[in-house]
Amino acid sequence: MTSPILLILFIFLLGACSGSFSTNFGQFAVDSTKKNIAKSEVKELTFKQLHARYFQPLGAVETDVCLKEREQPMPSENEMKKRLKLQAFEYGANAMVFDQCKRYSDFRHCKRYQICRAQIFDADI
Repeated sequence: MTSPILLILFIFLLGACSGSFSTNFGQFAVDSTKKNIAKSEVKELTFKQLHARYFQPLGAVETDVCLKEREQPMPSENEMKKRLKLQAFEYGANAMVFDQCKRYSDFRHCKRYQICRAQIFDADI
C-alpha cells in the first residue's frame, strides 16, 4: 500500500532536485481556454444572415481527420465546426459560414477520411 506513495514521492523529489518539473497541463489549459473563447466569439451564420450586415471576408479554413482503422469513431460535425471556429478565431474572424463536410473511404493512406470547410469573416455582429 505504501509502495505507490513512496514511488510518487520519489518521482516528485527527483523532479525537484533537477531544478525543473514540467507538465503539459499549462498547454492543455491554454488550448481549452482558446476553444471556449472561440466557441463564444465566432458566430456561425448563413450567407443570408451575413449579407444583412457589414462584413469583410478573411478567407477560408478547413480541418480534416484521417482514421487508420475503420472501427475508430469519426468526429461529429459539431466537433469539426468547433475546430473550424478555433481556426477562424486564430485568424481574427468573428463570423463563419459553414460550407460542408465530406467523407471518403480508402482515401490516400486513410481507411476513413473527413474534411470540413468554412468561409470566415470580420462582421458587424
